Formats: sequence, structure tokens, C-alpha cells
Amino acid sequence: MIPLVNNLFIPIAYYIKHIGLSTNFAASPHNAENVRTIKKWLISAMLKRVFSFQLDGVLRPIREIIAKSDGSMFPFDKIVERFKGTNRTHEFTDADIDNLLYLKYGQSDILTVMSVLYPWADLHNLFRIDHIFPRAEFSERKLRKLRIPANRIMDFLENFNYIGNLQLLEGLDNTLKTNKDFKKWFEDNLPTEEAKIAYRQKHLIPEGVDLAFANFPEFLEARKALIRDRLKKELQG
Repeated sequence: MIPLVNNLFIPIAYYIKHIGLSTNFAASPHNAENVRTIKKWLISAMLKRVFSFQLDGVLRPIREIIAKSDGSMFPFDKIVERFKGTNRTHEFTDADIDNLLYLKYGQSDILTVMSVLYPWADLHNLFRIDHIFPRAEFSERKLRKLRIPANRIMDFLENFNYIGNLQLLEGLDNTLKTNKDFKKWFEDNLPTEEAKIAYRQKHLIPEGVDLAFANFPEFLEARKALIRDRLKKELQG
């Protein structure tokens, strides 16, 4: 049986063959919008598990839609409409988006969601998923040493691996940041207000929230709200 990940690329390969484009299709600036549309379909198909069973039930209809298309753009909207209301739906409800906020470091879908939050990132390059507040600090002993109130310690220990505490950094940046207090790192490495604003926008760091480690639960909730809004815009728009 063809591995699941390969099944995802069959419709893309069929589309490229159907319209007779060359192997450098993705590299051409002329195809940039089409590539974004294909990526959106690929992400939807992966996160919604549309290829998880009875492959012919999804491959055949998609192939037929592509064959009838004029080829000017990957027929994402027609594919979405075809499977609307079925167990192959590509649509994301608000509940689906909320469920993505419970993804944790190391889970299979986390990099896929990161590609939505960081659409500019070429994941073929050296990018790492980084804990904004370093995971090395999340032990009961260290939390007590930092005088985190006993009734809040579980909030820290249970939540530091969730996507709200994760960002995508290039390999060198990740190495330089490793295990450093985030607030101090933020202040030391982003000395100008312009740099701070750019970093907040790039990594969805909430404004008006104290970045001190003791404020981690409040930071997490504020950042989750920003991530939710970004995912709704990208996956429901």
C-alpha cells in the first residue's frame, strides 16, 4: 500500500501533469498564487485526515474535478464543495481550530500547523520548533525556587508543551536563545522598538502582556487567542 504521505501528493502530481507544467513549477514566480492554493489544499487534507481510509473515495473525485478544470488554478474551492458535509470535508469549524490549540511539541501535526503560522518559512532549511519560555525551566523544583505559588505550579507544568508556547526559529537563532529567560532575551536581542514590534508580529507575541516567566499562564492565553485568529483567517478564509 502506498504510504499516506505519498497519497497526498498524487492529486498535486496529477494536476501538474494535467496542465503540462514543467518540473520547476513551484520555483516559478508566475505560479506563486497557485502554489499557495495547492499548499492550502495540502494542509487541509493533512489536518482533516481526508486520506485516512478508502483512498479511491477521495482520489477519484479529486482527479475528476482536476480533469474538468481549465488548469488556470488548482481547483481548491471545487474540491472543498465536493466533499462538504461528508467525512472527507476539508472545512474547519471553530471547534476544529480550537482543537489545534491543544497540539503539543513532538506531535505529528505540529509542523503542519507551524507552516500555517509561518507561511514564509522554507521548511527545507534549518528551522527548529522552539519553546518560547524554555522547557528546561519547567520543573517543580525550579518553579518553587522561582517562588511560583504552589497553586499555580500545575498550570506551568501541564501547559508548557502546547503550541501557545512554541515558535519557529532558524537553527542559529534557536541555538543562541536556548534556555535563556525569554523576557531578558527579548530585551537584549531586540534593542529597538521597531525590532520588538517586528518580532511580535512575526511570532504572534501578544502586546500588553508581561513577558516575565511568572506570567507564563497569562502569556499563554493571550498568545493562544492570536494563534486562533491566525488559524481561522488562514484555514476558514
